[in-house]
Amino acid sequence: MFNYITVEFKKTKKNYLLLIGLFFVAFSLFIGTGIFVMNRDVLNEGTLPLVLWGQSAFYYSQIFFPIMIAILCSVVVGVENRNKNWQRMKANGASIGRIVLSKIIILSIYVLLIQFIFYTLFMCIGKFVDIPFEKGDEVKFLLWTILGWLGGTSIISIQVFFNIRTESFTKPIGIATAGAFVGFFIIFISQDLLRIYPYSQGTVAMRSRVLMPMQGIDLILFIIINLVMFLVGHLFSVRTLKRRSY
Repeated sequence: MFNYITVEFKKTKKNYLLLIGLFFVAFSLFIGTGIFVMNRDVLNEGTLPLVLWGQSAFYYSQIFFPIMIAILCSVVVGVENRNKNWQRMKANGASIGRIVLSKIIILSIYVLLIQFIFYTLFMCIGKFVDIPFEKGDEVKFLLWTILGWLGGTSIISIQVFFNIRTESFTKPIGIATAGAFVGFFIIFISQDLLRIYPYSQGTVAMRSRVLMPMQGIDLILFIIINLVMFLVGHLFSVRTLKRRSY
């Protein structure tokens, strides 16, 4: 399995995936910080860290996060689709299941790095705009950042399937974009539905709406939901490739 991951890493080194992520992170923080600064005068001093997080993380996690992941998946999987590499790897006896899993793992690593970039820039912006962070805020926001990554892994798995199924670069991105905006409207309809909706897992994880830590049962449910989505996406991807006649 390690060899598969190494090969995938070499394939992605020149694809500028981190730069793509940095663009979405910077744009999201620019919007969130701008809204925060414009409304700071009417905010309670004790809520400033949470408000800044909510403004910054909401647009990122609900709108830009799924779209960013979709673009990363299209870049990584699209190479195989365009060059008919799936057929070549299958003919050479490579394990389709391991190839798909290695792509999901590599994409997950990049998304984790992008999440840390988001967290680092958020904390720097907080210091710059003189936010009075309290003891434990750094750890809390870091935990929400990591949970956001976990929610992103299920989106990755689903998007990899859509890339394999459609054999298109743009269609999966369109699906993720539509999914992100549907999730935006679900926020105002049902919080229960939001908890299980795939393209809102980043929002659920990063707590950008509720601004409160997950309780035990909520955390367990979140992990189970994302694990199921991860496995379903991987299973459907492998099944589609094995059944493809080329």
